Amino acid sequence: MSYLAVDDLQAVVARAKSIEGVIVDVEPSPFGDGMMALIRDPLGAGFTCDDGPGIDSKGDGSEYGRMVWNELITSDIAGVEAFYQTVLGLTLVPDDDYGGARVKLLNPKGEEIAGIQAVPEDQRSSKVYWMPFFSVDTLAAFNPRVDAAGGEIASLRSHGGGYDSAICFDN
Repeated sequence: MSYLAVDDLQAVVARAKSIEGVIVDVEPSPFGDGMMALIRDPLGAGFTCDDGPGIDSKGDGSEYGRMVWNELITSDIAGVEAFYQTVLGLTLVPDDDYGGARVKLLNPKGEEIAGIQAVPEDQRSSKVYWMPFFSVDTLAAFNPRVDAAGGEIASLRSHGGGYDSAICFDN
């Protein structure tokens, strides 16, 4: 599950409920030193909002198995753009490297915190979802472990500069 930090969880949930198609699966509930809520955007991708002091889970990619990035894999960027702007106060900036198929999500401080990518159904399955990225040594070494564990590699991509990624599903 992907977590997004917010300052005022009650206000975020109220704004979310005002948008058609949005589902609040878990109402604000105690979580650590703060509160959390599980929200599904208008196309159905779920994520957790947290107003606590934060979870230290994101790394720089150098530690095997550590989460390094979050990306919303969706069918339609325009279908969720207003939601993320209105509900979370995020700014969406086109990523010129993807020819209109990806935007960067910036927090109110202007920091890039995630991305949204329009991915064809044959590469993402029939669902839309927030996808955390985890650091591995190499995909060549990792992919056989996915197969051995009964998982499925849905897509492999090379991004250049020594950065490759795989979309994996458990079965």
